[in-house]
Amino acid sequence: MPSEKHVRYWIDSAEENYKSMQRIFAAGEYVWALFIGHLVIEKLVKACCARRWGADVPKIHDLTRLAKKAGIALSTEREDDLDRLTLLQTNVRYHDQQGVPTRRAQRTWAQGHIETITELRKWLLDILSK
Repeated sequence: MPSEKHVRYWIDSAEENYKSMQRIFAAGEYVWALFIGHLVIEKLVKACCARRWGADVPKIHDLTRLAKKAGIALSTEREDDLDRLTLLQTNVRYHDQQGVPTRRAQRTWAQGHIETITELRKWLLDILSK
């Protein structure tokens, strides 16, 4: 498959997940909405990797490492955002980790992360449109 087909695959998959994240958040399943939100950003960064490397997209979930492999210039703020989302998904995946509220996390806590995900999504889609 040519590189642009791989890029499109990752973008389309991220957009489907973004809609799912919104539905899951609206249903009050905040922790799972954030887990899916991490996937949105991961897939958009992998689209950037596919643009740079073709089909050979790294099979890792660390957003900062992925962004660096994709050649994305990161400000300190962007890197901090990516690190926080990576830590969040790790904590959700491994329930013995600290830092994630219970399954029914507080809406305001989750809303802040959703806003970060939405902002990162827009930033990555802008990078991909160039």
